[in-house]
Amino acid sequence: MALTLIHPQFKTLIDNLTNLDSYPVYIPETAKYPAICYSMESVARDVDSNQNGTTISAHVFNVYLVAHEFSEAQLLTQNLISTLDQYSDSSFLLTLVEDVADEYDPDKDVFIKILTVTVRLRE
Repeated sequence: MALTLIHPQFKTLIDNLTNLDSYPVYIPETAKYPAICYSMESVARDVDSNQNGTTISAHVFNVYLVAHEFSEAQLLTQNLISTLDQYSDSSFLLTLVEDVADEYDPDKDVFIKILTVTVRLRE
């Protein structure tokens, strides 16, 4: 079985957990903040998981949460971590928040929280 790209399912998950506008790869200039952008960093198959005819793949996303105030970015990020880390449902075996970093964009005057999220999926 071929690897499955899960961008639509990941967007739905992020949208449902945050109630914020989310965009793949970049945030449009016309977007209202706070907003979320996500990009897939990698997808790989766990070759050892195919023993029972089921393959598990790992999809790594960077999630960028962007807000005008640091405190707002901090609060929204903590809320997202609380709901996303170790989340599972019928689509996703498990989601893990692996890392969080801070950035600031002086050109747009926004604070950015970057989360590295791994999604494990049964294919």
